[in-house]
Amino acid sequence: MALRAVSAEVDLTTGTITAREGGYVRDPPAEASLVLQGLTENLAETAIGHTTELSDPEGQKARFDGEISHAWRSGDFVLAIVAMPDRRWDCVAFTLGGEEVHRLPASWQSPLAGSAHVAACALEGLVHVFRWEGTTVRSVSLATPPSYGGEGPDVFVTDARICVLSGGYLLLIEADELAFDGAHTALPMRYEALAGAGGSDPDPGEAVVVLPESILVDHPRFKRLRLPRDSNAPAIAKGDPIFIDDIREGLPGILHVHAWHKAGEEPTVRPAPPPLELDPPAVALAPEPSFASPPSLHAPVASSGARVLDSERLDDLASRHGFVASELLLKLLRVRESDGVFRRWLDKLGWDIIEVRALARDWDTDPNLLAVCRLANGDEFALYIYPPWCKEGNEPPVVEALHETNFVEFKARTFEAFFDRELQRRVDEEAADTELVRMIRERLEFPMAARDAGEPPPWLPVESVPPSTPAAPRAGGGLFASIKNLFAKSSAPNGPVEAALAIEKHGNVLEAERALLRLYLLRHELAPRAALELRRIYRSLDWNFAFENIESSIRR
Repeated sequence: MALRAVSAEVDLTTGTITAREGGYVRDPPAEASLVLQGLTENLAETAIGHTTELSDPEGQKARFDGEISHAWRSGDFVLAIVAMPDRRWDCVAFTLGGEEVHRLPASWQSPLAGSAHVAACALEGLVHVFRWEGTTVRSVSLATPPSYGGEGPDVFVTDARICVLSGGYLLLIEADELAFDGAHTALPMRYEALAGAGGSDPDPGEAVVVLPESILVDHPRFKRLRLPRDSNAPAIAKGDPIFIDDIREGLPGILHVHAWHKAGEEPTVRPAPPPLELDPPAVALAPEPSFASPPSLHAPVASSGARVLDSERLDDLASRHGFVASELLLKLLRVRESDGVFRRWLDKLGWDIIEVRALARDWDTDPNLLAVCRLANGDEFALYIYPPWCKEGNEPPVVEALHETNFVEFKARTFEAFFDRELQRRVDEEAADTELVRMIRERLEFPMAARDAGEPPPWLPVESVPPSTPAAPRAGGGLFASIKNLFAKSSAPNGPVEAALAIEKHGNVLEAERALLRLYLLRHELAPRAALELRRIYRSLDWNFAFENIESSIRR
């Protein structure tokens, strides 16, 4: 016998379960735009978040908070997974023209299914079931076994039954047995085992360990198996031949024996599995937000706990290390910390992973970088904290730290100029975001203006151009040309490091720091020695921000 991957084919009309070869593949969720054909969808950003309004040709409407990810529809009834401003996902159920919107917890990948009068939404350890008559919607929530192995739950529905795949179980729920009392009910569930059929094998195994409730059998094909026993099982002794009548592969490589018999004896031993008994889940309907609510201007969450707010961290770093923190950046961080809707606006711009932190704490990169926002490709928008520049009263320039090259790409000399260009770039690329950008500018009191990004400071280690000091040329000669020649000519393992230290001995400490930084960023075999020399120089120059970061890199 060869075991094959199988999935269950369920007749939801009769409840018949049939094994089918081939692994189970979930259909992708139906996109909202396909499900909602025939309806007009109006989307809007408001002071309390994204809202969706649906209407049909007869003028019936439904309005709710959130942006639809995927949905299921039957006539006037709609079941949808919506994204909320505070990064949670809700399952909303409603009828066009109805006054109530049912809102229950969900996840971004929650599958939906339904029939003429019943629909369901599955998520980890839960299934929400909805029934509607006219414009009245009722719902129940049931606990299900949690999933494992990376596979989430799935659900199929007829008017009579709800079928849920979850946690390695296939659950059949009779819709008529659910108590749809009141608007929403959370129910306890008892799942009884159904009869099924697996594979058998003509060759016997040998009993090796006999226990009160099970037997361990060594089988020539399946190796060590555990067989269930009950009070009707025959007496078994070590060495008895045991035949396998029903064996199933519940998960890849995980075998379960459901029926067996001792050689020469009948009937088959098939202990009934115990029922699954689950308590009612602790979920309840969430209230629909009021669209009459004014814009919220909450104060940021107090930082007395373990987490320090990004605005506080930036302000503290600027005070301790003597650089000018952009007022616009501080305002952006504070508004984001106090206003979930504004945070979602930034998310839509791609500014969804904002965290003020020293980038060198994450990987071996330039210790002068203070990260602000992580991008989807792994790069980071960051401030470049170069003390000689900052001590002159200049803002740290904004750069994009390139994780593949360890260089930076210059963006602007000030955060205002950088952010102005970012907002305008978004409008140029996505005309539909014009209103979103307008609201962000209005919320920050940051009107569009002619703001010059400026030229990159000459000491900045921009991509494909070596870092240099203000007094040194940008490229093609001078200090870094000679270092490049040393890279090529020196046969000594630490030759380039010694060349950089020779520059320091001639009194050019800033030039030596830039040269050692180049070695640290680009020469893996020289990075440990270069890091030690950089730490020494940063300590002597009182560049405490860079010193703390290079120190953490060395210890790591």
